[in-house]
Amino acid sequence: MKIELLPSDFRAIYAELSCNAELPKKRKNSIHYSFATILFKIPLFQKIFLLLNQGVLALEQSTQAGTSMVFGYLGGGPLPFVEPFAGSAYILAFRGLPLVLLISALSSLLFYWRILPRIVNGVSLYATILSAVIPDITGHILTASLISAPAAIVIAKIMIPETEEKTGGQWKADSNISSSMDAIVQGTVQGLQLLINIIAMIIVMVALVHLCNMILALIPTANGPISLQQIMAVFLAPVTWLMGIPWHEAQTAGKLFGTKTIINEFIAYLNMAQLPTDALSERSLRIMSYALCGFANPGSVGIMIGGLRAMAPERGHEIVALGLRSLLAGTLATSMTAAVASLLL
Repeated sequence: MKIELLPSDFRAIYAELSCNAELPKKRKNSIHYSFATILFKIPLFQKIFLLLNQGVLALEQSTQAGTSMVFGYLGGGPLPFVEPFAGSAYILAFRGLPLVLLISALSSLLFYWRILPRIVNGVSLYATILSAVIPDITGHILTASLISAPAAIVIAKIMIPETEEKTGGQWKADSNISSSMDAIVQGTVQGLQLLINIIAMIIVMVALVHLCNMILALIPTANGPISLQQIMAVFLAPVTWLMGIPWHEAQTAGKLFGTKTIINEFIAYLNMAQLPTDALSERSLRIMSYALCGFANPGSVGIMIGGLRAMAPERGHEIVALGLRSLLAGTLATSMTAAVASLLL
């Protein structure tokens, strides 16, 4: 099987999506597009992602074994009643979010075993190389997470160019961890703190959006009450169209993208799962699975700022100042990823 890596750049992507401009005569090599092509087109990498998908499912099933023991049917155990529709018994706080605890415990253990630092060093090397050259939903999300990395690096360098001398760093083992069990315990405790922060931010952001929608509902309009999601849909519908969504589906896709931007990706994915079957085509659903795969929302920015300030309190003002820029950069990165995915799906 012959595999050809297609060169492109963002102007070429825009031209192919809009069909309103000629492709540039000279195309520059796009690592973002080439990397996505490798992941989409080479069978070996497709098999690797199927294995990764199985690994993620194994983590999810293992977490469900724990949550069902503690929370019963609320955590995924056998239901004592019949679901009125598929997924109606799914409770995010008891089934989805506890996965954070398992990931945190495993991360701490792998760091103690010196496995994760090697992976981090490999990713850092990959990022350094990139910086020099400026049918399963889980599989698509894993792919989106990887091919968004080049886009995020490029956008970050455009928004904040490196003008000063680079600083180095070295990983040091945590001297407070004395054994594998201690690593699991401390990782679980840290994961619990993160889990509480995530739950709190979801509650607060959903509440604030609902409050804003109640205020907007007081404005008299001819077409009924308006909401923040509807307002964002108007502005983001052209963006989703540029990603490759047909215009007659762009309003629906824009509303999902707006929900992801205003609240978070969890709610956006849940809303996408609850759409009528004819709201978005299968291709559009896949494109949106890439567009929504990111943490560019105020709640996640708040979690990021809180975590980074805890690690580097002396640079707190710099971290806060980058909050809005990171929100914009994350949105652009996932948009680019969705646009590239639409060319290859």
